[in-house]
Amino acid sequence: FTALKIPDAPELDGNLGDKSWRQVPVASGFTRDGGQGQPKVPTEVRLTWTTAALHIGIRCGELDMSTVGATVAETDGPVWDDDSIRIFVDPNHDNETWYELAFNVDGIRFDQLMQQGAESWSGDWQVACHKHAKHWEAEIAIPLDLFGEAPAAGATWGLNIGRHSKAAGQRMEWSCTFGKPYT
Repeated sequence: FTALKIPDAPELDGNLGDKSWRQVPVASGFTRDGGQGQPKVPTEVRLTWTTAALHIGIRCGELDMSTVGATVAETDGPVWDDDSIRIFVDPNHDNETWYELAFNVDGIRFDQLMQQGAESWSGDWQVACHKHAKHWEAEIAIPLDLFGEAPAAGATWGLNIGRHSKAAGQRMEWSCTFGKPYT
């Protein structure tokens, strides 16, 4: 998947209606965790970047929005147990060091840097979420300097996105890793 560079960042308000998102291709095709088939609910991802940040927009379809919620309220708590998103970014595409950014539907964040001998890290990134009638949306802005530098033209980064829908009783992922967070 190729992330398009855009001149102006989307407004970070949890709504994907911003004109910046309309020019960005949509990726879908999530599978149930561990390759167990198609999920009960759809997930769409939009990926773009500006000179300052990586921007990710996610639309999460749900079976019953009245059941969508979060119990984790503290930063760096187990947000993945709520209705949530997990993003894995490997800017070196070396499968040795990657960043995990996660958040629940209320925008409570968790992050860590995974590398040999260390799993502690706290990054300066932003997320905004918004609930709609049949889905919820999230917008994420991750400053590129968090990763050291902006990507060079044609650079390949590793990226995976996971999702937990409590109403559907399923965990799903964009790229099936058979239970591993990132490969």
